[in-house]
Amino acid sequence: MKNGTTSFYKNFLLLFITISLIIFLLTHVVDAGFPSQYIWVIQIYFLIVSLASHRIAEMGLKNVETFHVYYMGSMGLRFFLSLVFVLIFLFLSKDARLNFVIDFFILYFTYTSFEIYILLRNLRANSKNEGKNV
Repeated sequence: MKNGTTSFYKNFLLLFITISLIIFLLTHVVDAGFPSQYIWVIQIYFLIVSLASHRIAEMGLKNVETFHVYYMGSMGLRFFLSLVFVLIFLFLSKDARLNFVIDFFILYFTYTSFEIYILLRNLRANSKNEGKNV
């Protein structure tokens, strides 16, 4: 599974750089006006939370029978931290709330979809390998 972990970090870095480039283009080159002024804070938040969430799920790979507990725990922690992050921002900020929430949930679904895609790809590869070993 070490190869799967390395693959995750490479793909995650590629996703993070791609999204950062898109954000940069939207805010500086295109001047679209719709990304929130806090978009970089949101992007860094997802960098930290995604890596921490993956690390927790990775600990579950040491014992395959309990992997689902670690994975669901990491997803629950991600959801809880995201809820707290949004509520704190909405409580402290008086402007651009709608833009912040829209940007946040676009990135939330992007990073969560990426993590689920990587998990399914690894599980599919593992199930194919197990079928050949039988």
